[in-house]
Amino acid sequence: MNVTPMLLAVAIAGGIPEMHAPAGRQAPQTISAEDHALLLRSRFERWLDDHRATLTARQVSAVREAIEQVTPELFRAPREPGAIQRQLETSEKLYCALGSELAYSFANDKTPAPPVARTWTQAVHTWISWVAECVVK
Repeated sequence: MNVTPMLLAVAIAGGIPEMHAPAGRQAPQTISAEDHALLLRSRFERWLDDHRATLTARQVSAVREAIEQVTPELFRAPREPGAIQRQLETSEKLYCALGSELAYSFANDKTPAPPVARTWTQAVHTWISWVAECVVK
């Protein structure tokens, strides 16, 4: 799966169960916003602990910022437009800092991301997309 900043934002908010729940498990259906935030923050903290040795300071900072935004308000409706915009901006920073594979791992609680069979032209397209999204923008 090719992760984009928008897809990452939706996954972190719990909108895509297959990107949110570990393989073979159902996402919790009836859980309070407080408990949902606590569980997700704990999982993200564990991911950071597991990957910290291989991450740069910029990557750690982007992950910390994403973790700080996981609050109960993220799981309550309706959400204020400013919160949605902040979440998208944080997801873009996370995507740009981590790259597609680590962002997938972060959003899915999988290490490493499943290998993607791709041609060299697909790899170049992915790289150009990242440059356009993260460098040129």
